[in-house]
Amino acid sequence: MLILIKFLALVAVLFLGAGGWGTTFVALLRRAGWDSAHEDVGPPLQVLLGVALFLIAGGFLVALNLANLPFLFAWHVVGLVLLVARRLVSGKQSIKTGSRSVASVLAAAVLGLVLLLISLGFAIGQPYFDSNDDDPAYIYLAQRLIHTGGMIDPFNLRRMTGYGGSTLYQAMFLGTSGNSSLRGFELTFGILLLLLITCRTVKRRWLLAGSFLIGLGLLLGHGIGPFTNLGPTFSASALDW
Repeated sequence: MLILIKFLALVAVLFLGAGGWGTTFVALLRRAGWDSAHEDVGPPLQVLLGVALFLIAGGFLVALNLANLPFLFAWHVVGLVLLVARRLVSGKQSIKTGSRSVASVLAAAVLGLVLLLISLGFAIGQPYFDSNDDDPAYIYLAQRLIHTGGMIDPFNLRRMTGYGGSTLYQAMFLGTSGNSSLRGFELTFGILLLLLITCRTVKRRWLLAGSFLIGLGLLLGHGIGPFTNLGPTFSASALDW
């Protein structure tokens, strides 16, 4: 039960931390002269922007052998603080409290919980690793990152050439909730991130239904098979936006 709580807390911190960095960066762009930054780069894209900023910063930390877990977690904690601070500053914005809006919020919360539970089941319910594919290399790099803060290794150069930033996240899942949660990055965080980006332009009245159908398609259409590995799939698709 404790591992599950750690897992869910990590997913929440990753989203909120990315959102905090994204909203802060967009605010800086607005001050720099992009007046419509908040409208053009909405909340879903701000979360994605925060992920991209983390990958950039993480790349420099890896190059300096400083990408240890304390630094990776500290980045997201700072983002969380930035998000809370910005929400407190902008707390004067009006919030509708009508029965319709309350029902919409509750429906969205229930939908998010259902999709989260399904993704969680896929992520840790079937802890399958393909020992004949690239999984040993991914797991090794995540462990090496935890212990050394870097990944340069003459015995693993093939995977180094395909490094896409997922190891930063996999190391955090590995260090937080163990081996069985390594799939959590793609099958929970990655899927929900892709769903958030995909549904950001859906008309409001179709938002819940569209999110549910697309979410089920992503979750159930992926499957767990002998050729599945820990390589970035959903996260890479989200970043392609």
